[in-house]
Amino acid sequence: MTEEFGQLKAAWKTFIDETVDHSFFYNWKDPILPSLEKHIENFRGLPFPGDPTTELIASLFLKKALVLYRDSRLKPSALRLQDPPTNQVRVSCSAMEKIEAQIAPSHKFPTTWWNSPFILQVPGDVL
Repeated sequence: MTEEFGQLKAAWKTFIDETVDHSFFYNWKDPILPSLEKHIENFRGLPFPGDPTTELIASLFLKKALVLYRDSRLKPSALRLQDPPTNQVRVSCSAMEKIEAQIAPSHKFPTTWWNSPFILQVPGDVL
């Protein structure tokens, strides 16, 4: 073992619990967003630079894992997102880079939570 598993798990679990869990995933340009924020008390959302498809979610989560573990001796090479047990997507680092390259030039996304080493609770509006 080159890294304490408990320390590795803690960062990811904190990200999931404090940012992802019970958050509404949305395209940051979705026109319904202002209404959701207005009518849902304590709206908790996670913005995406496009429609939050399973592939995009998995890609940005892999990017987040790479950032969270950048000082670790272990480097994630892929991420598998599975829910429910019959549906899953696996994204490798090379696929993630291709997906990220497709979204970067075409969107003027105001934040990149997936590139941040910080684990934040995402407010209703874009970070």
